[in-house]
Amino acid sequence: MRLFIFGSTGDLVKRKILPALHHIPKLEVYAIGRKNISREEYHKGYCPECEIQFTNRLHYINVDFDNLYEEIKNYIKEKEENYFYLSLPPDMILKVLKELVKVENNTNIRILIEKPFGSSLKEAKKLKKFIYREKLEENIFLADHYLFKDNIPQIKNFSRIKIVSLEKVGLENRGYYDSIGALKDMIQSHLLNLLLKITRINIKEIIIKSAEFKQYKEYEQELGMKSSTETFVKLELDYKGKKIELITGKAFDKKLGFIEIDGERYNLGEENSYIKLFQSFFNNKKKEFPTIEQALETWKLSEKIIAKKKEVDYYPKNSLAENFL
Repeated sequence: MRLFIFGSTGDLVKRKILPALHHIPKLEVYAIGRKNISREEYHKGYCPECEIQFTNRLHYINVDFDNLYEEIKNYIKEKEENYFYLSLPPDMILKVLKELVKVENNTNIRILIEKPFGSSLKEAKKLKKFIYREKLEENIFLADHYLFKDNIPQIKNFSRIKIVSLEKVGLENRGYYDSIGALKDMIQSHLLNLLLKITRINIKEIIIKSAEFKQYKEYEQELGMKSSTETFVKLELDYKGKKIELITGKAFDKKLGFIEIDGERYNLGEENSYIKLFQSFFNNKKKEFPTIEQALETWKLSEKIIAKKKEVDYYPKNSLAENFL
């Protein structure tokens, strides 16, 4: 079994993906990247604590993305399942998919796309059009590790639900965050999917009651430029008279993640949920993943929320998380 990782020198792969794959036996991993480094340098820089049993199966391939298929085709196994994980900026996803469709028809491929699916509703539709035109829809899985966290309830009825994901970390040199912000990074890609998994409600019937956007005061100094990007979002939504709150943000005094249903709180697990995600991916449990249509619907609602955004308010770094619930 072979997994090809695109975006293999990114922070997510180093912190979460490689440690998760460490738990998958008999998996050959091919890290694909543009950095001109050796296999040993990749191990040292991106998997320093990995055991030798895993690093023996962890390879690094330096490629030119303009000639991608030609550079990786000799590593792809014919008549076997070949897995691909794309942890790339949205504008690069389509470029890589165009290369992967060149894989021979007698070779099975399965592709896991990390969030976000597109950078906007327009771009998500463009991705969908290509995927359906190339008849790739059954081979495409959309990653959302929040759906694989422990302690997620599933309910039929509720009067009030609150989903909270507040982080202690701030920007931490991740300049790309400024082009995304808390709403796209967390609401569209995670919390709405979590809401739909818990409740099975029809997202098309959700009404936006209020939307609050804030930025922690030290953000611009850390970024090194002026910015109106939000680092905190608090939404109040209505679904057939039922109240829904979604709250997410960065740079608080502690990490806080929970689901509250009619006053009963379920704390979200802190384990590496990518282990379960990849196990389900390899076992072809497609129903456990968001669909492309669901991604389009979360984009539609998110863009309605974005349209309500005015100037951001501010809050100090390390503010008390409990005061923002």
